[in-house]
Amino acid sequence: MGKNGTFPARFCVKISGRILSIEDGGNASHLNTVIFYRTCVVDNIMESTKSLETSGNFRLKGFPDFNGTIRLRGSMSLCTFDGCNHARNLNWSWTIIISGLLFTLYINS
Repeated sequence: MGKNGTFPARFCVKISGRILSIEDGGNASHLNTVIFYRTCVVDNIMESTKSLETSGNFRLKGFPDFNGTIRLRGSMSLCTFDGCNHARNLNWSWTIIISGLLFTLYINS
């Protein structure tokens, strides 16, 4: 509870989307708010979909900072590495930059 200290998580979860409705006594001022949320979980919460990414409408209950149940349209990613942040390899970027500079120097000489 609270995830303070050592937490035996096996998966990272990233949720992003726009709130479409708030039920069960939630604050309606959050409608159309775009949220981004990351957390860690022990169990594979997407086991039923057999996919690590999905998009569409989601209903979340007990979501931090929101009373009631929220429904949002967005995406959810589950991963076991890199915090669900798929970054490009910078080595290719540097190779392209250096090649471009060398080509420019060759043309100008």
